[in-house]
Formats: sequence, C-alpha cells, structure tokens
Amino acid sequence: MNNDLLHFVPLTETVTIRGKKIKLRGIDIGELGQLFFRFPDVAAMMAKRQFDVQKAAVSKEAMVAFAVAGAGQPGDAAMEKSFANLSLGELAVLFKSVFKLTAPGGIGPFVELVLTLQGKEGAEEDAAAAPKKERKGVKVQVRP
Repeated sequence: MNNDLLHFVPLTETVTIRGKKIKLRGIDIGELGQLFFRFPDVAAMMAKRQFDVQKAAVSKEAMVAFAVAGAGQPGDAAMEKSFANLSLGELAVLFKSVFKLTAPGGIGPFVELVLTLQGKEGAEEDAAAAPKKERKGVKVQVRP
C-alpha cells in the first residue's frame, strides 16, 4: 500500500539578498515560543488579535530574530547581528517569506491556532458576553 501522506517534506523557499541565497523555512512551535518569550509585545498583539505590522516593526530586533529562526539558526547572536544590518525592505522580504512558510493559511488562522495552544481560545466570545458599560455624557455626531 502506497500512502502519499508519508512523503511530506518541509516547506522551504530561497530568497536572494545582496547576491546571497538564503534558504528559509517555517519556524516550529518551540521556536515560536522562544520568540514570544523574548518579545512579549508581539505575543500580546496576538493575544489581543490586533496584530499590527507597524507595531511589530517597531521592534526590528523581533523581525530579525524571526528571520534568523526561519534561516535555521534560531537565537544565533552572530546571525542576528548580521541580519540587523539589512535594510528594512530586505528584512521585510525575509520576514514575509518566513511568515508565509510558517503560516501558509494566513494570519487569521495562525493567530487562532496560537491562542488555542496558549489556552486562550474563546477570548472574543467572553468579551462579547461581558456586560457593556453605560456611557453618560453628551453624544456628538460627526458628519462628513
């Protein structure tokens, strides 16, 4: 019996930065946990389901660490120092590729999976079920 399910290979992609080919792969759950430990602001954005690329990019260090992990050297200080010298555009190419390989289904399903693994699923439903605070004061309507 031939079962094609026994022949999965890791997703990889090779990108060229400054003439150098860099083979990238998706990061695994252990590496993701280490990144969240190192960069709690990124983990907090996921927990709030408000992943904001601009806020994530504020921490160039987090983007560098993510790209280095995708290059197969998670936590390697020398590689992180080297990758930190890349332009933001070059770093974005690496980050985008690694993220695509890590979460081929996109950001939404990825965030939901991460929150489920952290035991935080249903947070949206809990927030929706919470009683609404009554607002007092003057209502202002702005018209375009």
